Amino acid sequence: MKKIVLTWLVGLVAWVAFVPASMAQTIDRSRVAVSPFAQIVPGGPASGSFYTFLAFTHPSLSTAVSQIEITVSMEGPADSSFVPATTAGRSETFTIHAGETHKLFIVATNHVAINPTTQSASFGTRDHFITTSTSVAPAGNVRVLSTNTTPTVAVSGKFNNLNQIAMWGVIFHEANGAGFAMEFIGDMHDSTVLPTGNGGNVVNLTTGRGIN
Repeated sequence: MKKIVLTWLVGLVAWVAFVPASMAQTIDRSRVAVSPFAQIVPGGPASGSFYTFLAFTHPSLSTAVSQIEITVSMEGPADSSFVPATTAGRSETFTIHAGETHKLFIVATNHVAINPTTQSASFGTRDHFITTSTSVAPAGNVRVLSTNTTPTVAVSGKFNNLNQIAMWGVIFHEANGAGFAMEFIGDMHDSTVLPTGNGGNVVNLTTGRGIN
């Protein structure tokens, strides 16, 4: 068992040492968060359809820049599952200004109500869509990535990283009017419990981490 653990540790150290700089940036925990499951099933409420909804808020933390750009993508399904059926079809990029909330729907193109083509009056510039084909029911995970490749570098004491954004989501089942809350892995490291030296513990909020 010890040999297995040692081999794994050596491999991990080697991987970290040789990982490309571009990849290191995209797995930086201040820059990326992942929700492990998303589901879209086309059809209407009677057929038990699903869509995935996410919301992103810039709560104007004192550590945040006033504009933060993010890219949200659905990973896992083939490009052909999306409309358009390209790599670009699986993602949306948008900028969130201080105090704003943006909404993102991952939904089949034939949805009656959540449809920017047929119901354009119901949606605005803060509403975004990743649309999927009506012939498939894709499942996968959602990845949120901040655009700035050096998000931990402060500008005038403020940071451009994903930790400055509050996010939540739900996989909504229309047949019963309820859903499953999405968990974002990567935004749970904002605080660290450290000993005070006198037997107690304190929560230390590291600069620029925010509270999601």
